[in-house]
Amino acid sequence: MVKLLDVTLRDGGYTNSFQFEQQVAIDIVDSLHQAGIDYIEIGYRNGPEEGPTKLGLSARVNRDYIHAIRTHVPGAKIVVMLHPHNISEQDLLELKEFNINVVRICIRSDNLQNGLSVIRSAKQQGLFVSANFVRVTYLSPLQIREWMLQAEAAGADWVYFADSNGHMVPDQVKEYAEIFKKVLQIPVGFHAHHNLSLGLTNTLAAIESGIDIIDASLRGLGKGAGNLPTEVYVSYLERMNIKHNYDLVSILKTAEYLENNVMHRPMYLTTRDLMFGMANFSNDFINPVMHEAATQDVSWQQLTLNLSKRKPIKPVFEEIKAVVADIKSLDKILAPTLEERSL
Repeated sequence: MVKLLDVTLRDGGYTNSFQFEQQVAIDIVDSLHQAGIDYIEIGYRNGPEEGPTKLGLSARVNRDYIHAIRTHVPGAKIVVMLHPHNISEQDLLELKEFNINVVRICIRSDNLQNGLSVIRSAKQQGLFVSANFVRVTYLSPLQIREWMLQAEAAGADWVYFADSNGHMVPDQVKEYAEIFKKVLQIPVGFHAHHNLSLGLTNTLAAIESGIDIIDASLRGLGKGAGNLPTEVYVSYLERMNIKHNYDLVSILKTAEYLENNVMHRPMYLTTRDLMFGMANFSNDFINPVMHEAATQDVSWQQLTLNLSKRKPIKPVFEEIKAVVADIKSLDKILAPTLEERSL
């Protein structure tokens, strides 16, 4: 049976600057555990990419937070995500001390060697390790496969591929999953984003291709367009009469509690989320694209669409300005003359 890993407290933290009250976090973990969720991620150790400054509880995952969750929900399988650049040996020792069940190490193309080093260190401390490869749509599946094999050789117990930009479609998910499953001896996980409203569809494609673990979050809480909602996935299993061990009613009640008491606004798909998923843009593109569109008085939608044709993997100011210049030049050519307007 495919395992379900809930990421509400970690990925969902992007919607409220990780400002979960400790008792709320405990209640969420307890409810998910009682509902049969296999693994529950409680946040980042030492913050996401931008670091923990001014961010809340689930962006720090300090001793007090872990201790509180372990004390109140001792039977839950607890997961913590790490970024290689801000993790020390002391951090790994502390995570082992509190019997964290899985540490997930976030790996991108620019931090592979550092990530592999942290995998080795974590294994030396006796931790169970998942190597999570993100922004996979910037790379070929064969390249990712080679890196996953390196992670496996370094001691990783799981590997994951994440559709961080929400750009994947089902056939592509199947292609990646089948390539990975053919060569890896360890379980493979998949993390879907919902930019093209394909969170469930892509996850089902991954499962059909033999994926072992999938991610979801209550109400789909997550960065940008969010994730596959936990309650949607379990409702689908129920609808299709697929045997499972989850308590749908309990999950729905927890989702409603979160929506009524924690969420600043409902999760919904914005036009920007949709366009960025189509374009295969990470959130790194948001400020450069929106700023240049506003200052140069061009449509951000047109700028995104035209820039996407160049298939950039990171925002480059000169490239964005060149696309803006092309748009303005074309607008000038197509603009009707005063004489034409009068006809």
